[in-house]
Amino acid sequence: MMFLRAAHPGDIKWLIEQLKLFDEFTALKRPIFPSLEYAWEKLAQLMHDDNCIFIVACQADQPVGFIVGYLAPHIFNPERTLLTEMFWWVQPEFRNSRAGLILLEAFISFGEMRASSTIMTLESKSQVKPETLLKRGFTEFERNFILEHHHGDRDNDAASLSADLQRSDDSSRSTQQAANAEGSRGPEHQGS
Repeated sequence: MMFLRAAHPGDIKWLIEQLKLFDEFTALKRPIFPSLEYAWEKLAQLMHDDNCIFIVACQADQPVGFIVGYLAPHIFNPERTLLTEMFWWVQPEFRNSRAGLILLEAFISFGEMRASSTIMTLESKSQVKPETLLKRGFTEFERNFILEHHHGDRDNDAASLSADLQRSDDSSRSTQQAANAEGSRGPEHQGS
């Protein structure tokens, strides 16, 4: 019999194995989990975060899937609370069971109690059909795309971005100063 329960620290080893499978499934060039220690710590934090929902589906006491979401105020309207799905995963051998569906329904129920809106993401290779969400009241709002960048480490990337932004800002100021100087010469001198 399939049942749901809150995730607990005893699940972390299994969760990391599942997230490694998720990492392979996404087929991104950079791994999502470069450090198992960091992943372990983050999973434990999420399990104890009051703004997080972390549910595990079990078959005969064995975990077979999970869903994780996070509550946060809308960036432009703090009166609106968004529940955003972070991970929704069912082991491949249980994909034809009801595990994914009961996880989704529990997630939606949590959102109805605690959020203004619930946001779900379907991976492009997901076996879940958009109709599964649409018939539960979701509407397609936007599509997500990912572009992986292959630069150096984050510190160098941040320094490079900061320098690029400074050059762009300096260039914009120079252009604006030139336009202001041109405008101050009067209409009879413009274009000469």
